Amino acid sequence: MNLRRAADWNNVMAQIGKPKPTKADRPKKTPRPKNRRKILESQLEDICKAIVFWRDGAECVERFIDGNRCGGGIQWGHYIPRQQSGWLKYEIGNTFCQCRNHNNLHDKGSQTMAAWFGGVFGVNAQMKMEVERDAHRGKSQRTIQELEELLAYYDELYQNRFYVHLNLNTLMNAGYYGKIYK
Repeated sequence: MNLRRAADWNNVMAQIGKPKPTKADRPKKTPRPKNRRKILESQLEDICKAIVFWRDGAECVERFIDGNRCGGGIQWGHYIPRQQSGWLKYEIGNTFCQCRNHNNLHDKGSQTMAAWFGGVFGVNAQMKMEVERDAHRGKSQRTIQELEELLAYYDELYQNRFYVHLNLNTLMNAGYYGKIYK
């Protein structure tokens, strides 16, 4: 017992002469790497918005159906809402420019988006979107590899946007409305 007490006393006495450690003396914490999924999703959202706003001319796609309701700024809207399918969240065939008013109406169950979508792309395209949603109902997220591939594909589309005529058939054939309609 005396040896232990002596060792403790020696440790205490050795510490008395040392200055108090400062923040600079402490080892620096290594920054935690950001989640790869979050980074990819952020990049995908940015490039999706850029493609969709360019493709749709930064105007509400529903303006010709129900233009008197348009207002509140342009947003990134979805035909199949994000709450129903996380899989289709970054599918450019499911995303369109909508004004805030029409986006809110769509979220509340208004059928103007469905009427516009069906009028432009047809009932067959509506069915394909619903089949795609249902096919991934249990799998709400894409894998990291799928996100990376989608990002590379969208980056190529975005880089080539200046070489495409802005009419529906050309944009669809070039992939600017996604792979579902091809």
